This record gives sequence, structure tokens and C-alpha cells, in this order.
Amino acid sequence: MKIGLVSTYAWPLVGGLEKLGLRLGQQLQASGDHSLLVARFSRQRHGLADYFRASERGGFFDNEGLTTWLLPLCWWERILWLPLFKLIWRQRTFPFACALYNLVMVPKLQRILKGCDAVHFLGCGPEMLGFACAAVAHRLGIPFLVEPALHPGQWGDSWIDERLYREAHRVLAHTQSERLVLINLGIRAERVSVVLHGVDHQEGGDGQRFRERFAISPTTPLILFLGRKTREKGVFRLVEAFHNVRRCMPEALLVLAGPAGGAMTREQQTGVLDLNDLSEAQKQDVLAACSLLCVPSEGESFGLVYYEAWFHRKAVVALDLPALRESVRANQAGLLISENPSSLENALLTLLQNPEQAKEMGERGRALAMKHSWISAIKSYREAYAETLISFSPSRGSHGASLQDSNNDLT
Repeated sequence: MKIGLVSTYAWPLVGGLEKLGLRLGQQLQASGDHSLLVARFSRQRHGLADYFRASERGGFFDNEGLTTWLLPLCWWERILWLPLFKLIWRQRTFPFACALYNLVMVPKLQRILKGCDAVHFLGCGPEMLGFACAAVAHRLGIPFLVEPALHPGQWGDSWIDERLYREAHRVLAHTQSERLVLINLGIRAERVSVVLHGVDHQEGGDGQRFRERFAISPTTPLILFLGRKTREKGVFRLVEAFHNVRRCMPEALLVLAGPAGGAMTREQQTGVLDLNDLSEAQKQDVLAACSLLCVPSEGESFGLVYYEAWFHRKAVVALDLPALRESVRANQAGLLISENPSSLENALLTLLQNPEQAKEMGERGRALAMKHSWISAIKSYREAYAETLISFSPSRGSHGASLQDSNNDLT
């Protein structure tokens, strides 16, 4: 079996979807299958307004053992795509936008994906890359799978996304709550499969080394935020709450680790250590050093960062979201909070002032994280691929209307 994985962004760009694409490809190869990864970018992220004009040098490279292709744009293709950002948002102009995008991208993708048994796209609709993947799969007579980065209310549940998911022979979710969202969007239940998300089980991490590096006392309570420092990830909410936490625990420290994708605009606050991207070793060190992890993100479909903290036996604090009720609350591995600012402050103080409770939660989280090994995860993916290949009939297309038929319905 040969799987063509496609994503807008590829590792070494840091992110949950990028790590997933890399590990999925590597593990497929380790299990005896073949895979390759196709992406548009691996060096820099772009907002959608710039996304259709930006390009990186094309070709392929060895990405930690996984062959990764980058799709470049020439000057005339960039000019051709100039109106896309405006055209994709209107249902009447969407078919033209889709045709314009596919005119450039389908031939590039088809040359690379020829010989694959299935095309697996990781992403959502507005990127448009998924629609090109659907067209290529249709031309090659192979099934098309979508694994969305679904954050209900924020990303992944628009009419454009729904149209993409309807083109897929199978849509992959990571939680039952995510599956329910997809079904409520109109995707037939039998076409939505829940697969196990793998988690890197990386032993090690030297908490003492991290504390010594930044002259932090071994007894200092340390709250860790790990991820992109954006409003959606909850970093501003956390910084505000921490200001009040320090009134009760002036010795507490907040570490913000990750890229500033929207940047911290407030002045540096006492007790806050603001770090940029960390190496993998440094990330393991800070996870080992922290007292707890707090990432009050406004949208999560799985929440990989919580599992990374659990692997280090750390309790977590997160926003009360459906996907996290299945992991955090169901396993009593942390505290879920409401959007009320005092809820976050109280949760942080509860765990900092009750280290034994935090330790017990961290141990339960560790047990959950251990179930999400990549060996178990790749088994569930391969089962989903096998079911899709067995049920696939090229003459039936996407179990419904073809992409062209769908576009005609919009006009």
C-alpha cells in the first residue's frame, strides 16, 4: 500500500498537523507500507491573504527519512492566483476559484501522486489544496481521505470545509466529539472514522538543567504555556490570570514557550519568562521542569500538547471544550475551566497549592498518553485505509456528486 500524504505545511515547521504528517509517513514506512508527503511550505507560515502569492523552492528533500515534495509557483501562476483570496469566500464565485486553483495545482500533484493507492489530505477547505487533491484522486481512480484540523467555531466548519469533506471517501477524526461535529455538518456517519492520534514517547527531559539555565529555584512553582502565542491559543487570557495568581503566590513563575504568531503586545510582566521556539531537547527539559501545563486554547480537536505534558506526568489546565472532556475530564488528568477569568485563576491556584492532587492528575494523564503510542495509532490508520480501499468504487466517485457536479450546484 502506498499513501500520498498532502498538507499545506510540512515539518520542520513546528505544529501539531506538521508533526502528524511527518510521524504518519514515517510510521507507515516502518510498518512496511510506502508513503510520501507533499506540501507547499516547510520554512514559513503565511496568512491566507499571502498564501496564494507565496512560494518556496520546489523539489523534494529527505525529511527525517520521509520523502517530502514542495510545490512551487512560477511568476505567471502567482499572477493567475491574485484574485483567489476574494473569490473563494463567495459561493457564486467559488467554482471559478476552484477551477483556477486546480488549473495550476492538479498537474503538479498528479505527477507526484501517480502510483499511490490513496490520497490523504491533512487540512481544511479554504487552503484549496484539498480540492486539488480530490480532483487528482478522481483522475487517478483512487480514494481520497481528509483529516481536518477542526476547531469548531474557529476553523474547519465553514461551508467551504463542508464541501471539501463531502468530496472525501472517508473523513478521519480523533475524538467522538469531532466525529459528531462532522456528522452535524452533513457528512454521512459511515464515512467518518475515528483514528488514534499518536504521541511521541520521548523519555528524558532534565528539569533541573532548565531551572539552572534560567536561575530558577528548584522550589519555584512553574506554570508552562507551550505553543503559538496567539489569542486563540489563550496566551493573553493566561497572562492576565497569572497577574492575579501572583498576588496569592508571588514566588510563582510563568514560562511562555513557542513562536509569537501574533506576538505578545503587552509589556514584559514580572514573573514571566518569555521564550521563543525551543529545540526538542529544550522542550523536553521545560516539560520536565514545570509544575503544570496551562494552554487555555479556544479550539482543539485533539490537543497534542496536553498529551506531551502528561507523558511527563504533569497535570494540565485547559478550556472546557468537547474534545477535552473526552481526555482531560474523563480521565481526571487536569482541570477544565470556563471563560470566566476567575475560573482560570482558581484552577491554577488549586493545582499549585495542592501539589499532591496535581501529581495524581499527572499520573492519570501519563497512563492515557501511554495508550497513544505510534504503534497503536498506525494500526488504526491502516485499518481506516483498508476499509476505504475495500469500499471504494471508482465509478461511484465520492459516494455522491463529483467535484464538478458540486461546483455546478453552486452556480
